[in-house]
Amino acid sequence: MRAVAFAIALLLLQAGPRAETLGIAGNRFTVDGQPKFLLFVSYFDGLRRANANGGAGDVDTDFAYLKRTGYHGIRLMVNWRYTCGSGPDDDAQKLFAADGSLNQPMWPVFVRLLERAAAHGLLVDVTFTRDTYAVAIPVDAYRKAIAGVAERLLAAGGYRHVLFDVHNEYPIHGLTPSDVHDILSDVEAVDAARIATASGGGGDIVDDPAMDVVAYHDSREDDWHEPAAAVRQLEAVRRGIAPAEKPIYFQEPMPFRKFHPDCGHGEWPRTGAARRAVAHARRNGAAAWTFHTRQSFDLRGRTLVAILEDDPDQKAELEAVSAASASSSGG
Repeated sequence: MRAVAFAIALLLLQAGPRAETLGIAGNRFTVDGQPKFLLFVSYFDGLRRANANGGAGDVDTDFAYLKRTGYHGIRLMVNWRYTCGSGPDDDAQKLFAADGSLNQPMWPVFVRLLERAAAHGLLVDVTFTRDTYAVAIPVDAYRKAIAGVAERLLAAGGYRHVLFDVHNEYPIHGLTPSDVHDILSDVEAVDAARIATASGGGGDIVDDPAMDVVAYHDSREDDWHEPAAAVRQLEAVRRGIAPAEKPIYFQEPMPFRKFHPDCGHGEWPRTGAARRAVAHARRNGAAAWTFHTRQSFDLRGRTLVAILEDDPDQKAELEAVSAASASSSGG
């Protein structure tokens, strides 16, 4: 019996760390069945980071740092289009080709990123887009591609640490509620256990019976970090989805700051604001919150950790957010 037990243990060790299982209980997320308030970090350009160095790009440095700092997951844009500063956009490094077919060389890069995240105990919000191309992917092709990703992940073991946002800010990027319902329904038909949503634009409250989560993007008003703002936003979402009860995920709050002068957005250092925002969101019943950083918009040449070393104010705020969340009330 000892020999059998040792053999089983060895097989489990060789298989690597088991991915956590993301779930939902009422209006809260669960991790391995236990309710937990979740902290994410924007990691938009993660696929190109993973694809650096011939597909062996260093994501472990970032993932180890984020886990150590107290974060639970990353938000990845698999079809991310780099639009700030220098450097061309490169469709060859997106998960989907411009016609909506799967970009086959990027599949193993994507899977390795998911597996490295799992190895560090991180969840992954996989956010899809069709507008991040010179011409938007046709809706039918896009719908088929997302269902294909769901099918492949299920066939490969599930990857239960992964949730889908089937389109970032879809109302302002050419999808209708009917389109979104169809995509979500396709994902559910392929893999009923896959947690999925679609995000609205700034201040939009979007819901659908097939959405498991409300992915809320705030309207970035000046009081975004105040208690009244958290109450106002959460109450508006609850009214908007009633009588349904779902986790409210502050998926893209105000970014800490602009990272490049060509981005075309204002400069918002606001040291101390993000840590206040997360504490108020948690105290008032949010289920998850993202530290939205534009420093992850271009990870081709450096890790996020290396970039943050040159931005100590933002690094300090990212770390303070975790501490503020941990000290605020909630499960």
